[in-house]
Order: sequence, then structure tokens, then C-alpha cells
Amino acid sequence: MNVYATNTRSLWKPRRVSTRENRNLIRELVSSSPFSMSTR
Repeated sequence: MNVYATNTRSLWKPRRVSTRENRNLIRELVSSSPFSMSTR
């Protein structure tokens, strides 16, 4: 579980990653989630 938490933290708070890429990742996750309807 520790490794998973670290991996998730890296995705949520990347070091040398553009904010756009981070937003794209979240957007993809939202699209897969039922929240996409609420967001849209």
C-alpha cells in the first residue's frame, strides 16, 4: 500500500510535469468515473 500511495502522490504532485498533462490525466480519470456527467 505504501508503494501505491507514493505512486499516486507522484501523479497528483508531479515534479517536472506540465500542468496541462496533469489536468489531462485527471480529465481521463474523470471521464472514466461517473462524475464525468456532473462535470460536463
